[in-house]
Amino acid sequence: MQSTIEQTEGGVKLRDASTKEGAKTHTEPTGEPLSLELKKTLTAEMCDQFFYTSRNYHNDKAESEKLGFNDVVVGGRMTLSCISELLTRHFGRGFYLGGHVDVKFVNVLWLNEPFTTRGVITGRTQENGHTRAQVAVTCEKADGTKLIVGTASALEDV
Repeated sequence: MQSTIEQTEGGVKLRDASTKEGAKTHTEPTGEPLSLELKKTLTAEMCDQFFYTSRNYHNDKAESEKLGFNDVVVGGRMTLSCISELLTRHFGRGFYLGGHVDVKFVNVLWLNEPFTTRGVITGRTQENGHTRAQVAVTCEKADGTKLIVGTASALEDV
């Protein structure tokens, strides 16, 4: 699989998302949308709070530029936390007590760039007297560019 980021003499060049291997095979999941979706924009202040212990390319433009980026790269853990928030808001205790998440980070999010976190229930199974929902999860930019794609599950009846 090719890297998303190319190092060039003038800095970092991101590959066109449509040329990535996964872009050719990804299909939008079908099923029952979760009861909500999260629309967020992460700011410099939020990145400072999240990465408060050190200055790095996730909260400092100068540090980001040293690596060849034009702006701060929002940390993947910050966008991943939006997946957890979505699942917690929808499933509550069922996510805390029996949740699983398996995701891939597939693109870069820049400061102040709006994105949406969504989930679609793609199936259900019975497990130890409970119902487990399988969920396709995504974070995507306003133009449809995916930041995170993956799967999750949670118990529905706890």
